[in-house]
Amino acid sequence: QEDQIDDERDDFHTLSWNWRREFFSLAKFSAYLSLFVAYHDRKSFETANSWVGQMPDTELYVPLALAEPFAQNNFSTRQLMPELADKGWQLQLGEFASLMAMAKATWYHKEWIGFTTYSEKRKAGFREGVTVDWVKVEKS
Repeated sequence: QEDQIDDERDDFHTLSWNWRREFFSLAKFSAYLSLFVAYHDRKSFETANSWVGQMPDTELYVPLALAEPFAQNNFSTRQLMPELADKGWQLQLGEFASLMAMAKATWYHKEWIGFTTYSEKRKAGFREGVTVDWVKVEKS
């Protein structure tokens, strides 16, 4: 019988989710960190909102629109950088607009800041609690 790596076990996702939920509740990351989730339209907002709402610490993740905001917080990169109203420039910058805009956010006072995108679940793989930041290889 072949030995399975932990993340290949059938119960891995259930067990790791329980561990993450407990760890996040104890660590209270949202007290000193916000992870801004970039989205660009209603569909990408809905995608982000679906997985953010399932996270153990929902206050940790903050929606940030790259164009028109759809989240209740109404945060948009265009509020901080009006020049991003130019769609051509916005498309060239893509998700990097989040970093540039938040660098100008005088209202953000937490010690740490992080960024992700609505498509994190599709682009990254999780292995034993560590995020792997490369695109998943699609099986052909």
